[in-house]
Amino acid sequence: MASKVLWLLAFVGVSVAGCGEDDPTCVSTVCDPVTFGKVCLGHAVQTCAADGKSFAYTACGAQQRCETSGTAASCVARTCTTLAQTRCASVTEVERCKDDGSGVERIACATAEACKDGACIPNECAAGDPDHCSNNGYLTCTNANWVQANCPVGNLCALQDNGVARCNPTTCVPEARRCDGDSVRVCDARGGSETTIACAGTEVCVDGVCQDEVCGASTPDTSGGDSETGDTSETETAEPESKIVFTLNGVANTFDISAFATFDAGQRQVTVKASKSTKELELRFKPANMTIAGTFSSAIFNPVKVVVCYDTGGSVASFEECEGFTHRSVAYDVVVTKNEGQGGRFEATFSATVEDKNTDTIVLSAGQINVKYR
Repeated sequence: MASKVLWLLAFVGVSVAGCGEDDPTCVSTVCDPVTFGKVCLGHAVQTCAADGKSFAYTACGAQQRCETSGTAASCVARTCTTLAQTRCASVTEVERCKDDGSGVERIACATAEACKDGACIPNECAAGDPDHCSNNGYLTCTNANWVQANCPVGNLCALQDNGVARCNPTTCVPEARRCDGDSVRVCDARGGSETTIACAGTEVCVDGVCQDEVCGASTPDTSGGDSETGDTSETETAEPESKIVFTLNGVANTFDISAFATFDAGQRQVTVKASKSTKELELRFKPANMTIAGTFSSAIFNPVKVVVCYDTGGSVASFEECEGFTHRSVAYDVVVTKNEGQGGRFEATFSATVEDKNTDTIVLSAGQINVKYR
């Protein structure tokens, strides 16, 4: 896999109307390509486009981070690669990989606490004590002892208001930035949540960055309507594009070629597929109907089986369930949140561990599906 990947962008839509040349709030350029140089913006190196009207981004590789040195920035190897994850450095000390992978930090547990699975928890517990989220899952007090429960791959622990822990699928692509109206949404290092950053009054969000609006440039359309008519009664909301987004070995991937869902009544199978260049991904649900939804996991019995087929574009294997693909799933967690059937949309989150013919495995995590039925 290439060491550099496309910077993940998310757009609501684009309006042909822009800031007018006589509008005092807009600017002719946002940067000077001669003096701007290179700066770090999250997981990417930011530069100024040749015309000064926009910024350009080069994403660092899966095991790299962006580092600033003086007035320049570059991608360097991460000191630690399990971003934001923790482990027990000793009985009373937690070691944590910093969010940017620049190194580890140690946190001492409080008195009467000990480190278990990367979390500081009380030495003693009693029935009714709240759960504790740990690095790999959560700890529950059972018979006066803390018992570890691991979350499935692609899930993170979250505590409910009553103190009970649950494993929830990751909600965003780690370190990704996207526009949400005139705000920037930044995903954390583990894909657990997004932070919203509002742009200033005269700024707009472009490519996940707040910047001054360029005179005459197209601007993000957050209304979802037709800006040329001005008649809200006739406005139609633009339909979301079809795509599957996931993280592979720490690298964000967007598969948006031939992305769609189908239903085969004879086979009683729902198939979701998408591709990117020579790579392909398919999720197959069987036996299923066109409106099937819910949670499906290889760790929990369910009459509906999900098979995840992945093709790296290399030599194919002879898997019965994934013929023509290089990998098939050996573990999966899928949550189908919307399944509207023919003419509608299929939306889900997923994670999966897939193996090749040599049983070497790779992990697809933070998966998000949003496709239309064909």
